[in-house]
Amino acid sequence: MKAILVTWLFDAAARLPLRLLHAAGALLGRLMYALDRTYAARLSENLAFVYRGKPQAEFERVRAANVR
Repeated sequence: MKAILVTWLFDAAARLPLRLLHAAGALLGRLMYALDRTYAARLSENLAFVYRGKPQAEFERVRAANVR
């Protein structure tokens, strides 16, 4: 039953314009960041690790660009 549902879902998604799929993905990403504090904390922690030693303003700019 699950395999049929997943197949149907991917078939339906394949018929949609790519621009719409990108917008849906961006919206889902924003929702995850806003609703799941663990996800948001992990994103900030990973970016802080990569941007350690760099100016705080650059870190904030990159984080804002990833969350838009």
